[in-house]
Amino acid sequence: ERMTYELHCIDQFEEIAKRRDDWFRLAAEYAVAAPFCRPEAWLGWLETFLEYEPLVFELRDESGQLRAVLPLYENGLKLRVATDAHLDYQDILADSNESAVQLLKRIIETERGEGFSLTFGKVAEHSRLHAALHDERLESIASIQGRYWSICPATQFAVPESREFLPALSSRQRKDYRAATRRTADAFPDHVVEARWGKEIPLSEIEAAGQLHQANQYRKEGDSVFADPGFADFLKRQAERGVPLLLNTLRERPNGSPIAFSLGYFARDTYYYYMTAYEGRHSELSPGRKIMVDSLIECARRLEGNTLRFDMLSGEESYKSRWAKSFYQVNRFQVIPKRLGNLPRMAAYSTVYGLKEAKNRWRSRLGVGDRLTEALEHERPVLPS
Repeated sequence: ERMTYELHCIDQFEEIAKRRDDWFRLAAEYAVAAPFCRPEAWLGWLETFLEYEPLVFELRDESGQLRAVLPLYENGLKLRVATDAHLDYQDILADSNESAVQLLKRIIETERGEGFSLTFGKVAEHSRLHAALHDERLESIASIQGRYWSICPATQFAVPESREFLPALSSRQRKDYRAATRRTADAFPDHVVEARWGKEIPLSEIEAAGQLHQANQYRKEGDSVFADPGFADFLKRQAERGVPLLLNTLRERPNGSPIAFSLGYFARDTYYYYMTAYEGRHSELSPGRKIMVDSLIECARRLEGNTLRFDMLSGEESYKSRWAKSFYQVNRFQVIPKRLGNLPRMAAYSTVYGLKEAKNRWRSRLGVGDRLTEALEHERPVLPS
């Protein structure tokens, strides 16, 4: 017998507050691609960036049981996934691929006016959202164009029962870390590394990390994400809800000025290395290298199994090529309902995405492809059980 579903759109914060416990229960039972794809993270984003109207879509069956949730927001005529501007990728929360497809199908079929479309800016290839977007039932009712966005390098370490992490490193990695620690100790004999987890992270430390990030953004392209005053609040809202954030801070002395920080997510067996910065005037100390290994040491202490996976998320920083052994891909998707008025836009996106894909193939043939992927295994992560 064919299942009957109902689509619900929740666009008021009062109604969101009533339903979020249901979303938390679904997330506790069914995994998403990464901890920052959970409701605790995207609810914090929706509650912080109030300039965007929330549109949380639910799929329930005929008995009223919740089957899938997708948090969106309106950006002109486009619907986008909450957190897409600030986190490395997003996912759909669903009890199965079938529920994910049914939810997307009903969103596409809604009458939201001329020119309506869905933009999925960052979709990891192992996510349920990625699988659903490739279902032929969606392709029959919408033009779905996908293209490469970025890669996420990763590696794994075999951690001994003692939970001592340094033996898991290669001899070169241990040597580099010990040298960085020695130089730091010579310059700052009283230096400390402070680890704060989740709810114990105060807003003041997030703000201090943000100031360090902004002050040293000159070495990179673009503005610091902390230039948006809401970003620190978004991180704090995640921490308060129990999202497994780890903030490591290297200080000159206890309660002293920060030299470097790293911020990431640790769940199950994986540490997701989200963001880092260090004082440029102390670059000869290699504080970035030190704080990265210190973060892995902290995660190894809490590891339940014997394998620690290190996911470096999106980005092409040079240090990643020295650590990575595998990678997975993150893609961008444009979904346009197949309606007469959308034909020009469908043709335009098909042309643009086709040209970008051809450009990537041409660069690959010429050997100008992503340097990080040249010697790495193409990893196919699975959703956590």
